[in-house]
Amino acid sequence: MTQSSAAGIAEVGPDASPVVTETEGPARRDWTGVMCCPACHGELTVVAFVRSSVGVVKEGRLDCASCRQTVAEIRQFKFDFHATSALVPWDGTTRVSDSVHERRVRADSPEVERTSRWRPAPPFYLYSEGRTGDTCTFHGAFTDALVRLRTQGDGGIVDVFVDNTLAESVDLYAAEGSFVIPVVAATDVAPIEHELVVATRGESSAASLGTAALFEELVLYGSPALDGFAPPAPINYGNPYSEFIESFLSEAAPDALALEIGGGDRRRVLANQLNFEYVKFELADVYGDIHRLPFRGETFDIVHSQAVFEHVANPFSAAQELIRVTKPGGLVLTEVAFLQPLHAVPYHFFNMTLWGVEELFADCEIVAADWFGPLSETISWLIDAAGLPQKVPVDRLDRIRTEFKEFDELISHEELKPVASGVHIAARKRE
Repeated sequence: MTQSSAAGIAEVGPDASPVVTETEGPARRDWTGVMCCPACHGELTVVAFVRSSVGVVKEGRLDCASCRQTVAEIRQFKFDFHATSALVPWDGTTRVSDSVHERRVRADSPEVERTSRWRPAPPFYLYSEGRTGDTCTFHGAFTDALVRLRTQGDGGIVDVFVDNTLAESVDLYAAEGSFVIPVVAATDVAPIEHELVVATRGESSAASLGTAALFEELVLYGSPALDGFAPPAPINYGNPYSEFIESFLSEAAPDALALEIGGGDRRRVLANQLNFEYVKFELADVYGDIHRLPFRGETFDIVHSQAVFEHVANPFSAAQELIRVTKPGGLVLTEVAFLQPLHAVPYHFFNMTLWGVEELFADCEIVAADWFGPLSETISWLIDAAGLPQKVPVDRLDRIRTEFKEFDELISHEELKPVASGVHIAARKRE
């Protein structure tokens, strides 16, 4: 057992990996040194099963010495503090992988062969009603593979095969809402051509309204030597970035550590910025609970969240966690819903006024506070949320939307305050 001098985190196996590496395309930071047990804030032991060629842990687990249990699983460089399968046997041997580059193949690509009952669904999905025998097949070289599939109310059961072996079965039914889930199809297989098949089973859970499948994309990983693979690039499949939050990030020092809470399905590919998520979106870096962040205190220069606190069961507890992991003098940036309708059901709990958000961070110095969202956008959202497009002629609703856009010009920013879509603040942690 060795001890990393960078952060006092114990490690089993080879010496701790360097803090940042530049040889895998975009810089990749080893974040284990800033992590702690989310339950007791105690020291973690890194157990590395697979490392990249420059030493960053690709597959493995994190064990808590105090709790005497595994608290996180590491897969494809991502840390999952939700994982229940983390007690993985390990023979003491750490393997090395060069599978650090990426290739993304959209479902409607000509490279994906599909049976006739699959049909295109914008923007680049393939849709199947889910009858037995509906398959999509890809042939190509890779060492790791994910399949991006969308959950929905009529979702069915989909099987994923690699080289004629069942890799994973997934139930695409969701009682409320819809989002894309990453399904692991292969991990550290030989870097040769493989056959990957996505097949609908014609079955579903009892609650589902159908057996449908929406297939979005294949995400393949492999060595830089494989054709078509490149360093991971910035991607945003989620909300647009907040101009308010981005203005503070742009003014931060180049080496400032930034933690995004609930960043969703998007990535920046910056060595100093980390996306922490509750939902297992493919592009997040760490999965866990905002009420029990797995990071050491006073670690980050900036901690920010966009459209998160309305979805938090205990916002006061969550706010204290954001403050705990922020350095003295550092910033906490928060953007919260005010007059937005119900969304992300059933995890929408508390819309907030500006004073409510300030109360969450009452121990900090409020350096900026404002509101946003023109009235026309709020009205349009309310119209859609109430289901009016299915009940009222389109031209009538279009007239209403157009009129409210004209009203926006009559409303000053101060007059918008009581009817704004959302509010945001910047709070500085006191020294």
